[in-house]
Amino acid sequence: MSDVRRSGTGPDREAGTPHHLVLQGVPLAGLPPVVPEHLRSWSVSWSAYAPVDITPPELRPGAGLDTSVADGWAEPATDPAALPDLADRHAAALIAFQADAQGRPLHPGGRTGKTGRNLGKWGENRAVDPIVIAGTGRYQRVLLIRRSDCGAWALPGGMVEPGESAPAALVRELAEETGVDLNGFVPRAADLASPHPCGAHCRV
Repeated sequence: MSDVRRSGTGPDREAGTPHHLVLQGVPLAGLPPVVPEHLRSWSVSWSAYAPVDITPPELRPGAGLDTSVADGWAEPATDPAALPDLADRHAAALIAFQADAQGRPLHPGGRTGKTGRNLGKWGENRAVDPIVIAGTGRYQRVLLIRRSDCGAWALPGGMVEPGESAPAALVRELAEETGVDLNGFVPRAADLASPHPCGAHCRV
């Protein structure tokens, strides 16, 4: 297990639990409301819905966003509806998603109690999370990292960089966060457990 702080690609996916929600080490002012199952779908009207804005300082308009753009992991657009390639982003998404009246992407799974921008790019942000298991039977162990921003144990992983394939990103993130280097490793055909183009299971 490793102890790392996710950095270099901007704020990662949501971290924490319903009782302790932290992004980039900054506690949020309020906790998100509990979303009843029957109100989760966007097709169901809920006039009292009041999600908590989870946008971290790094993505808020002003100095924070300017620095993130200069660092290369965030795009400068604050209005997704004005993006010239918004339709292409919708079409290329692995998981289809809708947008609200302002063109802001809606969570494919429905209401979460949260709103705002939490990733560098509007729309689908592809990520990889390698699952490394050692041993067999009752002696199996899974490789985890401890996040220094919130102290929680998590799978290693991170965002797929522009122009990078998912398998290449998986190898890079695993090496960066744990020191396990799979560069040059080619799984045998007998080891493949899935034909999915975005990844495969293999023995290491």
